[in-house]
Amino acid sequence: MNPTFKPLANADSPHDLHVLVLGAQLGQGLVQAAPSAGSSLPTPPLSTPHLAALLQGAQWSPVHSLDEDSTWSVPDWVHVHALGLSPGALGDAWPDAAWHSEAEGIQAWVTPCHWHMAQGRTLMLDPHTLALDEARSRDFMQAMQPYFEEDGLHLDWHDALHWRLSGAALKAWSGHGLRSIIGRDVQQVMQDQPWPAPLGRLQIEMQMLLYTHALNDVQSQQGLPTVNSFWVHGVGAWPQDHARRRDAVITLDVLEHAWRQGQGQAWLSAWTALDAQLSSLITQGLQSGQRVQVHLCGPTRWQSALLTPQALKPSWWSRLWPKANAQARLNRRMQAL
Repeated sequence: MNPTFKPLANADSPHDLHVLVLGAQLGQGLVQAAPSAGSSLPTPPLSTPHLAALLQGAQWSPVHSLDEDSTWSVPDWVHVHALGLSPGALGDAWPDAAWHSEAEGIQAWVTPCHWHMAQGRTLMLDPHTLALDEARSRDFMQAMQPYFEEDGLHLDWHDALHWRLSGAALKAWSGHGLRSIIGRDVQQVMQDQPWPAPLGRLQIEMQMLLYTHALNDVQSQQGLPTVNSFWVHGVGAWPQDHARRRDAVITLDVLEHAWRQGQGQAWLSAWTALDAQLSSLITQGLQSGQRVQVHLCGPTRWQSALLTPQALKPSWWSRLWPKANAQARLNRRMQAL
């Protein structure tokens, strides 16, 4: 089910700067989502004094929600909102690969990944746990590329976890977002939403190729998960009547990576660094005359805060409001994600 947006009043400016903070949820939701056995992430208190102070005068949206089994992810939907698009103009998926490209036509991302067998289920691990650098990622792509070419599919390297895919097999297929599949049973998802025949065949061929590949020997020697499969996502073409406006959206995902891996101390440390980084981004945008929308994102929920340049001039009541109260209010919002 798609969420129904209740937008912020007067929040439809094409000149707004949008900052997405992924993995911003606090509390029990973090502990439940930690995928590592025996791991847990911290619960409040959390100290982000700069961000809490800036957001005191923000206008907040309601909390928006996605179904847990949605093929979209929270960042997908926030992008749709931030860029002023209607989901109907995009088809059934956020065309992330096309958004990051100037080329026209249907494109997708291929992400190398590790599927973990556990109790009769095939679980998708967070691809960041592979710790692929550029050189090894390129080597994996080059090993797999000839098989894709045989099916009329072309791969181009974009970054370690994103290889651009193009070809006729992508037509009339939307795929399933990567973020929404991590930690879930991929076989069940693929049964519910079958892949096009060429991609399904390639999936089997690549599993056989990678099982004994020398590149995976190196992964194992370094104590890292092996690359034993891939995932196709971000499928679609960019609508020709809409500008991409990539400079209008900044995504900060360091919290999300720590959360998915159950690294509590890394998550706390990331917040400390992010407090300064995020506050600087917001302040620079406001000083340039832009309005700034900060989107705090959890796994299936998010809430948005709108700041105008006037936020740099705190009101008399905000100067009297204790800093601890501002932090507590922000923490409560993040607990609701």
